[in-house]
Amino acid sequence: TTWLAVNAEEAALAGQLAQAKAAGVRRVFVHLGADGPSPTVANQEALHSALEACGAEYTVMRAGSLTAGGLGGGLKLSALDEPTCAQLPKEDVFRFITEALTLPEASGRLFSLCPNLDDSQFREMRRAGCDRREEAKALLDGVISETAAVDAAAAATTAKKDSEEAKLPQQTAEIGR
Repeated sequence: TTWLAVNAEEAALAGQLAQAKAAGVRRVFVHLGADGPSPTVANQEALHSALEACGAEYTVMRAGSLTAGGLGGGLKLSALDEPTCAQLPKEDVFRFITEALTLPEASGRLFSLCPNLDDSQFREMRRAGCDRREEAKALLDGVISETAAVDAAAAATTAKKDSEEAKLPQQTAEIGR
């Protein structure tokens, strides 16, 4: 009832999806590798139409080149048509796919899975006892994102600056004495 296409060829997908429909497939997960062409808006619309015509729940995920090392780093979701993401550990990609196959938050989505240079959100989730399924759900829900980390860093910088500015009048008054 489920079809998982790893390193799928975009050109062959429409025919494969028609075959999946004829076979009674109810869930489709398509992984597009880094070696394929960057999906354009026109390609995305054609792919989306083929997925809709299939009648199955679907997820389309694009990822960078898969590597053997670097397990457990930060991840982020971005638009499907962004330039190819950097390399990702294959174990991280396959764990994400395994969880996303059964998460309703992944259904009907087209996105890229990319490395996130800031893995602090993942480290905090792991310290709190969260498992990989909860990490995948947080990614799909938009809880984990590069902008969230940037926003947190900006807030910390602003708080530090405000604290330093609050001390400045007091220090100036002490110097004047």
